[in-house]
Amino acid sequence: MPLLTVTSVGSVGIISDTDPLLLPPNAWTGGRNVRFANDAVEKMPGELSVATPSVTPYITLPVIKGGTAYWVYAGLAKAYSWDGSNHVNITRQDEGEDVDYTGTAANHWNGGVFNNILVLNNGVDAPQMWTGTKLEALDWDSGNTWEDKSYTAGSIRPYKNFLVALNWSDGAANYPQSVYWSNQADPNAVPSDWDFADPANEAGIYELAATQGVIIDGEQLRDSFIIYKEDAIHQMAYTGGQFVMAFKDVSRTTGVLAQRCSKEFYGKHFVLAQDDIIVHDGQNVESVASRRVRRTIFANIDAANYRSAFVARNLSKEELWVCYPETGQTLPNIAAVWNWRDNTWTWRELPSVTHIGFGVVPAAADDQSWNNDPNSWDSDTTLWGERLYNPAAVALVAATSSALLHLDLTEGFNGAAMTSYIMREGMLLDGQTSVKLVRAIYPRATGGPLQISIGAKWNPTESYRWEGPYSFTPGTDYVVRTRSKGRFHAVRVDFPGDSAGALHGYDIEYVPMGGR
Repeated sequence: MPLLTVTSVGSVGIISDTDPLLLPPNAWTGGRNVRFANDAVEKMPGELSVATPSVTPYITLPVIKGGTAYWVYAGLAKAYSWDGSNHVNITRQDEGEDVDYTGTAANHWNGGVFNNILVLNNGVDAPQMWTGTKLEALDWDSGNTWEDKSYTAGSIRPYKNFLVALNWSDGAANYPQSVYWSNQADPNAVPSDWDFADPANEAGIYELAATQGVIIDGEQLRDSFIIYKEDAIHQMAYTGGQFVMAFKDVSRTTGVLAQRCSKEFYGKHFVLAQDDIIVHDGQNVESVASRRVRRTIFANIDAANYRSAFVARNLSKEELWVCYPETGQTLPNIAAVWNWRDNTWTWRELPSVTHIGFGVVPAAADDQSWNNDPNSWDSDTTLWGERLYNPAAVALVAATSSALLHLDLTEGFNGAAMTSYIMREGMLLDGQTSVKLVRAIYPRATGGPLQISIGAKWNPTESYRWEGPYSFTPGTDYVVRTRSKGRFHAVRVDFPGDSAGALHGYDIEYVPMGGR
Protein backbone atom coordinates (compact mmCIF):
# COMPACT_ATOMS: atom_id res chain seq x y z
CA MET A 1 0.00 0.00 0.00
CA PRO A 2 1.23 3.55 -0.68
CA LEU A 3 2.80 5.40 2.23
CA LEU A 4 3.24 9.18 2.59
CA THR A 5 6.21 9.89 4.87
CA VAL A 6 6.25 13.35 6.47
CA THR A 7 9.52 14.46 8.07
CA SER A 8 10.99 17.74 9.37
CA VAL A 9 7.57 18.67 10.72
CA GLY A 10 9.00 21.69 12.58
CA SER A 11 10.85 23.31 9.69
CA VAL A 12 8.03 25.20 7.92
CA GLY A 13 5.62 26.23 10.68
CA ILE A 14 2.02 27.38 10.28
CA ILE A 15 0.98 28.96 6.98
CA SER A 16 -2.64 30.09 7.18
CA ASP A 17 -2.84 32.56 4.26
CA THR A 18 -1.98 30.22 1.36
CA ASP A 19 -4.17 27.57 -0.25
CA PRO A 20 -3.30 24.36 1.64
CA LEU A 21 -3.21 22.42 -1.64
CA LEU A 22 -0.10 24.41 -2.58
CA LEU A 23 1.80 23.69 0.64
CA PRO A 24 4.44 20.98 1.20
CA PRO A 25 3.40 18.00 3.37
CA ASN A 26 5.39 19.23 6.40
CA ALA A 27 3.64 22.63 6.52
CA TRP A 28 0.77 23.20 8.96
CA THR A 29 -2.41 25.22 8.47
CA GLY A 30 -3.44 25.86 12.07
CA GLY A 31 -2.50 25.35 15.68
CA ARG A 32 -2.36 26.77 19.19
CA ASN A 33 0.17 26.64 22.01
CA VAL A 34 2.87 24.73 20.17
CA ARG A 35 6.31 25.78 18.99
CA PHE A 36 8.69 24.44 16.38
CA ALA A 37 12.16 23.37 17.51
CA ASN A 38 14.75 20.85 16.30
CA ASP A 39 12.56 19.98 13.29
CA ALA A 40 9.77 18.86 15.62
CA VAL A 41 6.44 20.22 16.88
CA GLU A 42 6.55 20.66 20.66
CA LYS A 43 3.89 21.50 23.18
CA MET A 44 4.59 25.04 24.36
CA PRO A 45 4.91 25.42 28.16
CA GLY A 46 2.25 27.43 29.95
CA GLU A 47 2.62 29.90 32.79
CA LEU A 48 2.66 30.26 36.57
CA SER A 49 1.74 33.20 38.78
CA VAL A 50 4.76 34.48 40.71
CA ALA A 51 3.18 37.54 42.33
CA THR A 52 -0.05 39.43 42.91
CA PRO A 53 0.54 43.07 41.96
CA SER A 54 -0.66 45.89 44.20
CA VAL A 55 -2.27 47.65 41.20
CA THR A 56 -3.18 46.55 37.70
CA PRO A 57 0.16 46.84 35.85
CA TYR A 58 0.32 48.47 32.43
CA ILE A 59 4.06 47.91 32.05
CA THR A 60 6.60 45.47 33.48
CA LEU A 61 10.29 46.42 33.32
CA PRO A 62 13.28 44.51 34.76
CA VAL A 63 15.79 46.65 36.64
CA ILE A 64 19.04 45.76 38.40
CA LYS A 65 19.50 48.34 41.18
CA GLY A 66 22.20 48.13 43.82
CA GLY A 67 22.89 44.53 42.85
CA THR A 68 19.26 43.48 43.37
CA ALA A 69 16.95 42.30 40.59
CA TYR A 70 13.63 44.13 40.56
CA TRP A 71 10.61 44.30 38.33
CA VAL A 72 9.00 47.73 38.23
CA TYR A 73 5.35 47.82 37.27
CA ALA A 74 3.15 50.88 36.91
CA GLY A 75 -0.61 51.24 37.03
CA LEU A 76 -2.60 54.24 35.95
CA ALA A 77 -1.96 56.17 39.18
CA LYS A 78 0.88 54.45 41.05
CA ALA A 79 4.13 52.57 40.46
CA TYR A 80 5.68 49.71 42.42
CA SER A 81 8.90 47.72 42.59
CA TRP A 82 8.95 43.99 43.29
CA ASP A 83 12.06 42.10 44.43
CA GLY A 84 10.48 38.65 44.43
CA SER A 85 8.96 39.07 47.89
CA ASN A 86 8.05 42.70 48.57
CA HIS A 87 5.93 45.15 46.60
CA VAL A 88 7.11 48.67 47.41
CA ASN A 89 5.29 51.83 46.39
CA ILE A 90 7.74 54.03 44.43
CA THR A 91 5.17 56.59 43.20
CA ARG A 92 6.43 60.19 43.03
CA GLN A 93 6.01 62.16 46.25
CA ASP A 94 5.22 65.65 47.52
CA GLU A 95 6.02 66.16 51.19
CA GLY A 96 5.75 62.45 51.83
CA GLU A 97 2.44 61.95 50.04
CA ASP A 98 1.81 60.14 46.76
CA VAL A 99 1.21 62.34 43.74
CA ASP A 100 -0.82 60.05 41.55
CA TYR A 101 -0.11 59.79 37.84
CA THR A 102 -2.92 60.93 35.56
CA GLY A 103 -2.63 58.78 32.44
CA THR A 104 -5.30 56.42 31.15
CA ALA A 105 -5.03 52.93 29.71
CA ALA A 106 -4.60 54.57 26.29
CA ASN A 107 -1.49 56.45 27.49
CA HIS A 108 1.01 53.61 27.33
CA TRP A 109 3.91 53.62 29.75
CA ASN A 110 7.28 53.60 28.02
CA GLY A 111 10.91 54.37 28.81
CA GLY A 112 13.79 52.05 29.54
CA VAL A 113 16.93 51.53 31.59
CA PHE A 114 19.52 54.24 30.89
CA ASN A 115 22.97 54.06 32.54
CA ASN A 116 21.46 51.56 35.02
CA ILE A 117 18.72 54.06 35.91
CA LEU A 118 15.06 53.40 35.14
CA VAL A 119 13.33 56.11 33.10
CA LEU A 120 9.53 55.89 33.02
CA ASN A 121 7.08 57.95 30.98
CA ASN A 122 3.34 57.85 30.25
CA GLY A 123 3.00 60.75 27.79
CA VAL A 124 0.77 62.78 30.12
CA ASP A 125 2.82 63.41 33.25
CA ALA A 126 6.41 64.60 33.44
CA PRO A 127 8.84 61.75 32.63
CA GLN A 128 10.25 60.06 35.74
CA MET A 129 13.56 58.60 36.89
CA TRP A 130 14.30 56.11 39.67
CA THR A 131 17.51 57.25 41.34
CA GLY A 132 16.43 57.19 44.99
CA THR A 133 13.71 55.35 46.84
CA LYS A 134 10.89 57.01 44.87
CA LEU A 135 10.37 58.07 41.30
CA GLU A 136 10.94 61.75 40.55
CA ALA A 137 10.75 64.05 37.57
CA LEU A 138 13.66 64.09 35.11
CA ASP A 139 15.96 67.09 35.26
CA TRP A 140 15.52 69.66 32.50
CA ASP A 141 18.50 71.88 33.34
CA SER A 142 20.48 72.86 36.41
CA GLY A 143 17.52 74.61 38.04
CA ASN A 144 14.42 72.91 36.65
CA THR A 145 12.80 69.54 36.10
CA TRP A 146 10.47 68.55 33.27
CA GLU A 147 7.63 68.98 35.76
CA ASP A 148 8.74 72.51 36.61
CA LYS A 149 8.65 73.37 32.90
CA SER A 150 5.30 71.55 32.33
CA TYR A 151 6.95 69.60 29.51
CA THR A 152 5.85 66.12 28.41
CA ALA A 153 6.62 63.66 25.60
CA GLY A 154 4.64 60.86 23.99
CA SER A 155 7.64 58.56 24.27
CA ILE A 156 11.10 58.73 25.83
CA ARG A 157 13.76 56.19 24.88
CA PRO A 158 17.52 55.74 25.52
CA TYR A 159 20.04 56.21 22.69
CA LYS A 160 23.78 55.97 23.36
CA ASN A 161 24.45 58.60 26.10
CA PHE A 162 21.34 60.57 25.14
CA LEU A 163 17.69 60.39 26.01
CA VAL A 164 15.34 61.00 23.09
CA ALA A 165 11.89 62.56 23.57
CA LEU A 166 9.38 61.98 20.78
CA ASN A 167 6.09 63.79 20.11
CA TRP A 168 7.01 66.61 22.50
CA SER A 169 4.73 69.11 24.25
CA ASP A 170 5.81 72.36 25.91
CA GLY A 171 2.73 72.79 28.08
CA ALA A 172 1.05 75.15 25.62
CA ALA A 173 1.29 73.26 22.33
CA ASN A 174 2.02 69.76 21.07
CA TYR A 175 4.66 69.09 18.39
CA PRO A 176 3.72 65.58 17.18
CA GLN A 177 6.49 65.40 14.57
CA SER A 178 9.30 66.65 16.80
CA VAL A 179 12.38 64.68 17.86
CA TYR A 180 14.04 66.18 20.92
CA TRP A 181 17.30 64.87 22.35
CA SER A 182 19.17 65.72 25.55
CA ASN A 183 22.75 66.65 26.15
CA GLN A 184 25.02 63.66 26.70
CA ALA A 185 24.84 62.20 30.20
CA ASP A 186 27.70 61.51 32.56
CA PRO A 187 28.39 57.84 33.42
CA ASN A 188 25.79 56.30 35.76
CA ALA A 189 23.60 59.38 35.52
CA VAL A 190 20.70 60.69 33.47
CA PRO A 191 21.14 63.78 31.27
CA SER A 192 21.14 66.98 33.29
CA ASP A 193 20.41 69.41 30.46
CA TRP A 194 17.88 69.47 27.61
CA ASP A 195 18.14 73.15 26.71
CA PHE A 196 18.83 73.12 22.96
CA ALA A 197 19.19 76.92 22.97
CA ASP A 198 22.37 76.64 25.05
CA PRO A 199 25.35 76.42 22.65
CA ALA A 200 27.43 74.75 25.37
CA ASN A 201 25.63 71.39 25.07
CA GLU A 202 24.56 68.95 22.36
CA ALA A 203 20.82 68.97 23.05
CA GLY A 204 18.73 69.57 19.95
CA ILE A 205 15.36 69.36 18.22
CA TYR A 206 14.36 68.29 14.71
CA GLU A 207 11.06 68.17 12.86
CA LEU A 208 10.19 65.09 10.78
CA ALA A 209 7.56 66.77 8.61
CA ALA A 210 8.11 65.05 5.25
CA THR A 211 5.00 62.91 5.87
CA GLN A 212 1.83 63.91 7.68
CA GLY A 213 1.80 61.14 10.29
CA VAL A 214 2.67 61.74 13.93
CA ILE A 215 5.60 60.13 15.72
CA ILE A 216 4.53 57.04 17.68
CA ASP A 217 7.71 55.58 19.19
CA GLY A 218 11.41 54.87 18.69
CA GLU A 219 14.17 52.44 19.60
CA GLN A 220 17.93 52.13 19.25
CA LEU A 221 19.30 49.97 16.43
CA ARG A 222 23.05 49.33 16.68
CA ASP A 223 24.67 52.82 16.48
CA SER A 224 21.54 54.56 15.25
CA PHE A 225 18.08 55.38 16.58
CA ILE A 226 14.96 54.43 14.62
CA ILE A 227 11.94 56.74 14.78
CA TYR A 228 8.53 55.27 13.96
CA LYS A 229 5.70 57.43 12.67
CA GLU A 230 2.22 56.37 11.67
CA ASP A 231 3.22 56.45 8.01
CA ALA A 232 7.02 56.38 7.85
CA ILE A 233 10.22 55.10 9.43
CA HIS A 234 13.28 57.33 9.90
CA GLN A 235 16.82 56.81 11.14
CA MET A 236 18.74 59.19 13.40
CA ALA A 237 22.49 58.82 13.93
CA TYR A 238 24.93 60.74 16.12
CA THR A 239 27.48 62.69 14.09
CA GLY A 240 28.60 65.38 16.55
CA GLY A 241 29.61 68.77 15.26
CA GLN A 242 27.18 71.59 14.53
CA PHE A 243 24.11 69.46 13.79
CA VAL A 244 24.85 66.66 16.32
CA MET A 245 22.38 64.23 14.68
CA ALA A 246 21.83 63.21 11.05
CA PHE A 247 18.49 61.97 9.72
CA LYS A 248 17.52 59.82 6.76
CA ASP A 249 14.50 57.84 5.54
CA VAL A 250 14.13 54.11 6.02
CA SER A 251 10.62 53.90 4.57
CA ARG A 252 7.86 56.30 3.54
CA THR A 253 5.42 53.54 2.68
CA THR A 254 4.76 52.05 6.12
CA GLY A 255 4.79 53.01 9.77
CA VAL A 256 4.30 51.34 13.14
CA LEU A 257 0.85 50.21 14.31
CA ALA A 258 1.16 51.48 17.91
CA GLN A 259 3.63 52.17 20.70
CA ARG A 260 5.70 49.21 21.92
CA CYS A 261 5.39 47.49 18.52
CA SER A 262 9.10 47.22 17.63
CA LYS A 263 11.92 45.15 19.13
CA GLU A 264 15.61 44.82 18.33
CA PHE A 265 17.16 41.42 17.70
CA TYR A 266 20.70 40.81 16.50
CA GLY A 267 21.18 44.10 14.68
CA LYS A 268 17.66 44.28 13.18
CA HIS A 269 14.25 45.56 14.16
CA PHE A 270 11.10 43.46 14.12
CA VAL A 271 8.07 45.70 13.64
CA LEU A 272 4.30 45.29 13.80
CA ALA A 273 3.58 47.82 11.07
CA GLN A 274 0.30 49.33 9.90
CA ASP A 275 -0.52 46.47 7.51
CA ASP A 276 2.34 43.99 7.73
CA ILE A 277 5.01 42.53 9.98
CA ILE A 278 8.45 43.58 8.82
CA VAL A 279 12.12 43.23 9.62
CA HIS A 280 14.67 45.91 8.72
CA ASP A 281 18.31 46.73 9.39
CA GLY A 282 17.97 50.49 8.90
CA GLN A 283 18.20 50.15 5.12
CA ASN A 284 16.50 47.03 3.78
CA VAL A 285 12.87 46.31 4.67
CA GLU A 286 11.28 42.89 4.19
CA SER A 287 8.02 41.24 5.18
CA VAL A 288 8.25 38.09 7.29
CA ALA A 289 4.50 37.45 7.34
CA SER A 290 3.25 38.05 3.78
CA ARG A 291 1.59 35.01 2.15
CA ARG A 292 2.01 33.17 5.44
CA VAL A 293 0.12 34.69 8.40
CA ARG A 294 -0.25 38.43 7.66
CA ARG A 295 -3.83 38.27 6.41
CA THR A 296 -4.91 36.06 9.31
CA ILE A 297 -3.39 38.37 11.92
CA PHE A 298 -4.71 41.66 10.59
CA ALA A 299 -8.17 40.25 9.88
CA ASN A 300 -8.46 39.29 13.55
CA ILE A 301 -7.03 42.34 15.36
CA ASP A 302 -9.84 44.16 17.15
CA ALA A 303 -10.35 47.43 15.26
CA ALA A 304 -11.25 49.44 18.36
CA ASN A 305 -8.41 48.20 20.58
CA TYR A 306 -5.47 47.72 18.20
CA ARG A 307 -3.42 50.25 20.17
CA SER A 308 -3.13 47.73 23.01
CA ALA A 309 -1.04 45.46 20.74
CA PHE A 310 2.67 45.15 21.43
CA VAL A 311 5.74 43.08 20.58
CA ALA A 312 7.61 40.98 23.16
CA ARG A 313 11.03 39.39 22.72
CA ASN A 314 11.86 35.90 23.99
CA LEU A 315 15.62 35.74 23.50
CA SER A 316 16.09 32.34 25.11
CA LYS A 317 13.84 30.75 22.46
CA GLU A 318 14.86 33.08 19.57
CA GLU A 319 11.27 34.27 19.28
CA LEU A 320 9.37 37.52 18.84
CA TRP A 321 5.75 37.61 19.98
CA VAL A 322 3.16 39.81 18.27
CA CYS A 323 0.61 40.19 21.07
CA TYR A 324 -2.78 41.54 20.01
CA PRO A 325 -6.48 41.53 20.97
CA GLU A 326 -8.63 39.37 18.75
CA THR A 327 -11.98 40.71 17.57
CA GLY A 328 -14.19 41.40 20.58
CA GLN A 329 -11.25 41.59 23.02
CA THR A 330 -9.93 44.69 24.77
CA LEU A 331 -6.46 43.42 25.72
CA PRO A 332 -4.09 41.05 23.90
CA ASN A 333 -5.33 37.48 24.27
CA ILE A 334 -3.20 35.87 21.55
CA ALA A 335 0.41 36.03 20.36
CA ALA A 336 1.60 35.25 16.85
CA VAL A 337 5.08 33.88 17.53
CA TRP A 338 7.90 34.19 14.99
CA ASN A 339 11.10 32.18 15.42
CA TRP A 340 13.82 34.19 13.69
CA ARG A 341 16.28 31.33 13.50
CA ASP A 342 13.96 28.88 11.73
CA ASN A 343 11.62 31.50 10.20
CA THR A 344 8.49 29.76 11.46
CA TRP A 345 5.16 31.08 12.77
CA THR A 346 2.85 29.71 15.43
CA TRP A 347 0.23 31.01 17.90
CA ARG A 348 0.16 31.11 21.69
CA GLU A 349 -2.90 31.98 23.79
CA LEU A 350 -2.58 34.76 26.40
CA PRO A 351 -4.71 35.58 29.48
CA SER A 352 -5.64 39.21 28.52
CA VAL A 353 -2.24 40.72 29.23
CA THR A 354 -1.39 44.41 29.45
CA HIS A 355 2.34 43.95 28.83
CA ILE A 356 5.13 41.35 28.70
CA GLY A 357 8.69 42.08 29.78
CA PHE A 358 11.84 40.00 29.43
CA GLY A 359 14.43 39.92 32.19
CA VAL A 360 15.76 38.35 35.38
CA VAL A 361 13.09 36.90 37.66
CA PRO A 362 14.09 37.70 41.27
CA ALA A 363 15.51 34.74 43.16
CA ALA A 364 13.09 35.30 46.04
CA ALA A 365 10.22 34.27 43.74
CA ASP A 366 11.69 30.75 43.58
CA ASP A 367 9.59 28.61 45.85
CA GLN A 368 9.43 25.12 44.40
CA SER A 369 9.98 23.40 47.72
CA TRP A 370 8.36 20.08 48.65
CA ASN A 371 5.30 21.86 50.07
CA ASN A 372 4.91 24.47 47.34
CA ASP A 373 5.64 22.61 44.11
CA PRO A 374 2.19 22.52 42.42
CA ASN A 375 2.91 19.52 40.15
CA SER A 376 2.39 15.83 40.89
CA TRP A 377 5.24 13.32 40.59
CA ASP A 378 3.81 12.05 37.29
CA SER A 379 3.33 15.45 35.68
CA ASP A 380 6.34 17.40 36.97
CA THR A 381 8.83 17.86 34.11
CA THR A 382 11.58 19.48 36.22
CA LEU A 383 14.49 17.71 37.92
CA TRP A 384 14.33 16.99 41.64
CA GLY A 385 15.63 20.05 43.44
CA GLU A 386 15.79 22.12 40.27
CA ARG A 387 15.25 25.88 40.67
CA LEU A 388 12.59 27.22 38.33
CA TYR A 389 13.62 30.85 38.88
CA ASN A 390 17.36 30.99 38.35
CA PRO A 391 18.57 34.50 39.25
CA ALA A 392 21.15 34.24 36.46
CA ALA A 393 18.49 33.37 33.87
CA VAL A 394 16.01 35.58 32.08
CA ALA A 395 12.37 34.93 31.33
CA LEU A 396 9.14 36.42 30.04
CA VAL A 397 6.98 38.05 32.73
CA ALA A 398 3.44 38.99 31.72
CA ALA A 399 1.13 41.40 33.52
CA THR A 400 -2.60 40.88 33.98
CA SER A 401 -5.04 42.68 36.23
CA SER A 402 -4.45 40.14 39.00
CA ALA A 403 -1.06 38.50 38.48
CA LEU A 404 2.53 38.69 37.33
CA LEU A 405 2.99 35.51 35.31
CA HIS A 406 6.21 33.65 34.55
CA LEU A 407 5.62 32.47 30.97
CA ASP A 408 7.06 29.35 29.32
CA LEU A 409 6.78 27.44 32.57
CA THR A 410 4.75 24.39 33.68
CA GLU A 411 2.36 22.47 31.43
CA GLY A 412 -0.80 24.47 32.11
CA PHE A 413 -2.23 27.97 32.24
CA ASN A 414 -1.49 28.85 35.87
CA GLY A 415 -3.11 25.65 37.09
CA ALA A 416 -5.82 25.54 34.44
CA ALA A 417 -5.95 23.03 31.58
CA MET A 418 -4.07 23.98 28.44
CA THR A 419 -5.21 22.93 24.96
CA SER A 420 -2.30 22.51 22.55
CA TYR A 421 -2.72 21.25 19.01
CA ILE A 422 -1.33 21.36 15.48
CA MET A 423 -3.36 20.75 12.33
CA ARG A 424 -2.80 20.20 8.64
CA GLU A 425 -5.68 20.47 6.18
CA GLY A 426 -5.77 20.18 2.39
CA MET A 427 -3.59 17.10 1.98
CA LEU A 428 -3.78 15.27 -1.37
CA LEU A 429 -1.41 12.47 -0.25
CA ASP A 430 -0.21 11.67 -3.79
CA GLY A 431 -0.73 15.10 -5.34
CA GLN A 432 -3.95 14.05 -7.06
CA THR A 433 -7.59 14.81 -6.21
CA SER A 434 -8.65 11.19 -6.64
CA VAL A 435 -10.46 9.37 -3.83
CA LYS A 436 -8.28 7.68 -1.19
CA LEU A 437 -8.94 5.63 1.90
CA VAL A 438 -6.62 6.40 4.83
CA ARG A 439 -6.11 3.17 6.76
CA ALA A 440 -3.45 4.11 9.33
CA ILE A 441 -1.16 6.81 10.68
CA TYR A 442 2.21 5.98 12.23
CA PRO A 443 3.26 8.90 14.46
CA ARG A 444 6.89 9.37 15.50
CA ALA A 445 6.62 11.13 18.84
CA THR A 446 8.11 11.44 22.32
CA GLY A 447 6.82 12.58 25.69
CA GLY A 448 3.28 12.42 26.96
CA PRO A 449 0.23 10.88 25.28
CA LEU A 450 -1.16 12.42 22.09
CA GLN A 451 -4.62 12.56 20.56
CA ILE A 452 -4.71 11.89 16.79
CA SER A 453 -7.65 12.90 14.59
CA ILE A 454 -8.04 12.22 10.86
CA GLY A 455 -10.33 14.25 8.62
CA ALA A 456 -11.61 13.86 5.07
CA LYS A 457 -13.96 15.62 2.66
CA TRP A 458 -15.11 15.23 -0.93
CA ASN A 459 -14.84 18.78 -2.24
CA PRO A 460 -12.96 21.94 -1.19
CA THR A 461 -16.03 23.88 0.01
CA GLU A 462 -17.44 21.41 2.53
CA SER A 463 -16.34 20.86 6.12
CA TYR A 464 -14.07 18.00 7.15
CA ARG A 465 -15.56 14.83 8.59
CA TRP A 466 -13.33 13.94 11.54
CA GLU A 467 -12.61 10.51 12.97
CA GLY A 468 -11.15 10.29 16.45
CA PRO A 469 -9.50 11.56 18.47
CA TYR A 470 -7.53 8.37 18.98
CA SER A 471 -5.23 8.11 21.97
CA PHE A 472 -1.57 7.44 21.14
CA THR A 473 1.11 6.84 23.77
CA PRO A 474 4.70 7.19 22.44
CA GLY A 475 6.86 4.23 23.33
CA THR A 476 3.81 2.01 23.77
CA ASP A 477 1.70 2.51 20.67
CA TYR A 478 3.00 2.59 17.12
CA VAL A 479 -0.08 2.99 14.90
CA VAL A 480 -3.48 4.66 14.76
CA ARG A 481 -6.01 2.66 12.71
CA THR A 482 -8.79 4.44 10.81
CA ARG A 483 -10.96 4.28 7.71
CA SER A 484 -11.22 7.85 6.46
CA LYS A 485 -12.30 8.24 2.84
CA GLY A 486 -12.32 11.35 0.66
CA ARG A 487 -10.45 13.44 -1.89
CA PHE A 488 -8.95 15.89 0.61
CA HIS A 489 -7.50 14.79 3.94
CA ALA A 490 -6.46 16.40 7.22
CA VAL A 491 -4.48 15.50 10.33
CA ARG A 492 -4.77 17.02 13.80
CA VAL A 493 -2.50 16.23 16.75
CA ASP A 494 -3.50 17.32 20.26
CA PHE A 495 -1.18 17.40 23.29
CA PRO A 496 -3.64 16.86 26.18
CA GLY A 497 -3.12 16.87 29.91
CA ASP A 498 -0.19 18.26 31.86
CA SER A 499 2.67 16.36 30.20
CA ALA A 500 5.16 17.68 27.66
CA GLY A 501 5.24 16.08 24.24
CA ALA A 502 6.73 16.40 20.76
CA LEU A 503 5.84 15.15 17.27
CA HIS A 504 8.87 14.40 15.07
CA GLY A 505 7.08 13.06 12.00
CA TYR A 506 4.46 10.61 10.78
CA ASP A 507 3.54 8.22 7.97
CA ILE A 508 0.10 7.97 6.37
CA GLU A 509 -0.91 4.62 4.91
CA TYR A 510 -3.63 4.91 2.27
CA VAL A 511 -5.38 3.03 -0.54
CA PRO A 512 -6.15 4.75 -3.88
CA MET A 513 -9.86 4.34 -4.69
CA GLY A 514 -9.97 5.92 -8.14
CA GLY A 515 -11.91 8.98 -9.21
CA ARG A 516 -15.28 8.24 -7.55
